[in-house]
Amino acid sequence: MEPRSSSADWYRDPSDPTGLRYWDGSHWTDHRAPLATQIPFQPVPDAFGPRPRWPVWIALGSVAFGMLAWVIIGVVLVAVAVTSYLPQRLAIDNTPALRVGSCLTDLDGDVVNAPPEVDCDRPHRAEVFANFDLPAGPYPGRDKVIEMTSDACKTRFEVFIGRDLKLSELNEYFVWPIEATWQTNREVTCIAFDYADVKGTLRNADR
Repeated sequence: MEPRSSSADWYRDPSDPTGLRYWDGSHWTDHRAPLATQIPFQPVPDAFGPRPRWPVWIALGSVAFGMLAWVIIGVVLVAVAVTSYLPQRLAIDNTPALRVGSCLTDLDGDVVNAPPEVDCDRPHRAEVFANFDLPAGPYPGRDKVIEMTSDACKTRFEVFIGRDLKLSELNEYFVWPIEATWQTNREVTCIAFDYADVKGTLRNADR
């Protein structure tokens, strides 16, 4: 016997008037319960559709985001390591090849180990204007070494070019020593460069 209403719900059991039985909308199920003031909830397979899967997607998204974050951190660490290594390698391999008056076509390559040196009468953009050693003693730290190098190169820039760096059309580039070679190599190389090709020496260029 079907219930008066065909909608899925709990109804009085036709085979047991003292109890309840669940009607899924088309037939009676095996789910029964005693007649009570509060009808118990009894889930019926497939009666309410599949469970939502958004918690699974959230979990997968969290895992993917975590992996991406670690990849980004790894790339940043590698970039920092490479950036820190390059100037050190230049200082470690520093040779006395570049001396005052050496002209370079540019500063894009390995200035120290493979300097693009050229005769100053040919087009070039840079020229070495000073070589000197920083004072001996305990290594003062990278920042201090760069500060000492920059100050000393600026003073020598004005002497060689004939104009203060702040007022010059030219700019400077320098190579400084590092802690690993401090006891045996404290040499600094100062280089003046132009943003366009020039011919002849930059000594006393006054510009």
